[in-house]
Amino acid sequence: MLPISGYSSIVRFTAGLLFLSTSPLWAQQRFYENGLVGYRDSSGKILVKPHYEAGSEFINGFAIVVRNGLKGYINSQGQEIIAPKYRDAFPFSNGTAIVQFGDLYGFIDIVGQWKVTPKYTQAFPFSEGLSRVKKNDLIGFVDTQGQEVIPEMYSQAFDFSEGLAPVCLGKTWIYINRSNQQVIPVEFDKAFPFKNGSALVMKNGIRYFIDHKGNKIADIPEHEKF
Repeated sequence: MLPISGYSSIVRFTAGLLFLSTSPLWAQQRFYENGLVGYRDSSGKILVKPHYEAGSEFINGFAIVVRNGLKGYINSQGQEIIAPKYRDAFPFSNGTAIVQFGDLYGFIDIVGQWKVTPKYTQAFPFSEGLSRVKKNDLIGFVDTQGQEVIPEMYSQAFDFSEGLAPVCLGKTWIYINRSNQQVIPVEFDKAFPFKNGSALVMKNGIRYFIDHKGNKIADIPEHEKF
């Protein structure tokens, strides 16, 4: 099963639930009436009447809205630029968004045209400009233009953080850069993303933190949970 990074600052949107955002407050704000979501500006003027089942805050100029259980997008003027038709949808990043159409994920532009037609069984929000995608039970990375940067070749992976991503090749975890090069000359039994200059790893049953060169900088007491 694909691991979900505990360090990710992006909360994945899930169908039927209200969405969360780490973005700053925009002039356009959600409001609720009779259990439905609408949008208004900072003066209180209604931009979108409350007729959506759920909606996100505005991120990069767009909000994700839900109608009949499907997701679409409105722009900052409240115009529905992409009708709700996707089973899942993520915020736009550099003019590209990841959506689930049917059982597969693809990439669209800001008018809903396909940049990459649906072909991935899983896809995750962009982190440092790359999306983690899964096809044929293997994981790779795609950029915001929909171009394959790292081919699907890893059995497990976390998102890029601080320029590196922990990936699993067979049963061994390594750290790669955006060029798919191993950058830490150590192989681990388990590895997690970097945060504030350090990352948690496990090797030969020992848990510890490493720096970007793979040097051990702190041990984890045995009694603490992994």
